[in-house]
Amino acid sequence: MLPTSARGTLPLRAEQLLASAFLLSCARSPEATTLRQARQGLARLAPESGDLVLQCDPADTMVVLNDVPQGHCSDFAGQPKGLGVGAGGHWVELQREGYWTERRWFDPAGTRGTLTVVLRRKGTNP
Repeated sequence: MLPTSARGTLPLRAEQLLASAFLLSCARSPEATTLRQARQGLARLAPESGDLVLQCDPADTMVVLNDVPQGHCSDFAGQPKGLGVGAGGHWVELQREGYWTERRWFDPAGTRGTLTVVLRRKGTNP
């Protein structure tokens, strides 16, 4: 005797084959094709992530991306990597004790950007 499905009407293998056939027919329907094309179109329009190469003086300046500490500038000097950023715009802050904080806006748009910053000491003229 063949194992039957939970409903007990068809052998389990036959019910699995029917379910697979149903899913295949749905995948080929005009609605499924239109939905798949719409998803592909939206994916092409979505902004892309990228990375940011940082060159800072002093090199041990702390990097903060969207209020989350990431490491030091020297960690993202482009050799071997920059600071990976997701799609859309981001605030990049460069902080070090005794220096004025620099805050910059970066939108990668699928590219590699470079940011060169020389921090100014507090108590000195610009």
